[in-house]
Amino acid sequence: MFLYLVDVSAELGAPAFVPFRHTTDLPMIPNWFPREGGRRDPDRPTWVSPTARPDLYEHEVQAAGPAGTIVAYTNRTFHRGTQLTVPRGARYTLHINFRPAGSEWQSRHSWLRQANAPGWQAFVGHASPRQLALFGWPPPGHAFWTADTLAGVEQRYPELDLAPWHAAHGDQDDAGRPTAAAKRAPAGQRWPVADGVIELRPPRAGEFAALLAGRDSEWERWLGPGVDEPNPTAVIVEAGQIVGWVDYDTEQSWLRPGEVNIGYNVFAANRRNQNATRAVRLLVRWLVEHTEVERAYLAIDADNIASQGVASAVNARPTERYLNDRGRTNIRYVIDVRTQ
Repeated sequence: MFLYLVDVSAELGAPAFVPFRHTTDLPMIPNWFPREGGRRDPDRPTWVSPTARPDLYEHEVQAAGPAGTIVAYTNRTFHRGTQLTVPRGARYTLHINFRPAGSEWQSRHSWLRQANAPGWQAFVGHASPRQLALFGWPPPGHAFWTADTLAGVEQRYPELDLAPWHAAHGDQDDAGRPTAAAKRAPAGQRWPVADGVIELRPPRAGEFAALLAGRDSEWERWLGPGVDEPNPTAVIVEAGQIVGWVDYDTEQSWLRPGEVNIGYNVFAANRRNQNATRAVRLLVRWLVEHTEVERAYLAIDADNIASQGVASAVNARPTERYLNDRGRTNIRYVIDVRTQ
């Protein structure tokens, strides 16, 4: 929370906050929702929403107040700094943290500050409960864990095996069996997945160069621009050679819990031979076996006839047409993954 030591007016850059009732539909990531579309962060490509959310700025409330004002908010409150417009103006505040006594992982200087760092993301994805506990992570069975917090961690750290936490939480299906998340294999045993023609596996260090080399004018037309060091969920391998990639994400602002967005690219020399269809089918199978995802979406350009054929082949049904952030008409398809 902020404690104002001086009067803080709107002209002195009072912070702005969005009331909870306007943000309940937002996923745990991305962290940042720009006023206008097209914003990107090459260092953290998944943390900035590619879709503009001007409505959040319309609903924000500026916390202006006299000296002595206390502004209290939680780490799930969307907020931002605003412009200080008074010439030679200054504001003086104290930043104070508060937390429940049992939330040992919350403090001003803690590993929580590393939540957006690639190194921390990679570590969490392959750590055990005991290893995470060394950094203040709540162990399985802790009161912190609810259906909501488990779903949020699933979004932020899709590679983390949450089976111990789900088991301690007592998650079961209608027949009394452990949920799909509780049955997930350890991270190292989830890959590769194959169908006898291609296989999917996570990209290895340095393979982003091959992914960059696979970009061409068709890729640019449907998918570009891209990041300098692509890191998709899996590469598509045929006869020992990388022939493309397939990816899923949960960062789109329109996704709800249990939903993902799928993207893919097959290199020019390997297109028109069903590799894209095979890759999407394999990824959907992987999602069924290792996650609790219920629906997967494909966003396809209305002029991309080949990808519309892929959507048809994997039993995806069209749900809506919309303009993407480049002003092109897209068709959004949905796959009910549990019926595949």
